Amino acid sequence: MNERRRETAAALAELLVPAGSGMPSAREAGAGEAGLDRVLVALPELAAPLGALLDRASGRDPAEALAELREDAEAFSLLALLAAGAYLTEPEVLERLGYRGRPATPLGDDLDDGVVDLLEAVLARGGKYRPA
Repeated sequence: MNERRRETAAALAELLVPAGSGMPSAREAGAGEAGLDRVLVALPELAAPLGALLDRASGRDPAEALAELREDAEAFSLLALLAAGAYLTEPEVLERLGYRGRPATPLGDDLDDGVVDLLEAVLARGGKYRPA
């Protein structure tokens, strides 16, 4: 993402997630910076449509661009996903929300008997596939 797109992403996200109740705004939290990068690492298939959306809104008044994007459900959903994903992956936001993350789940083959009982019927019937 180039700087123009990053600035546009931050400005639009700021309108969707303003500061309040002791929480930073999307821009303050880094929605156009590290948060945007985390969204694109997790969902690289969004890079092209998000780039097109940001190009469409770039250089315009953010409120006017947002109003236009609200008329396009697919574009607005993409913008909302970006804003929420960028915001809710920021360590500062997670800390303020009191979210410490999920506890680590050790990998292993120590399934309890109840799970094994459920799987036995599946294993006994063998593989069954439907053509895609």
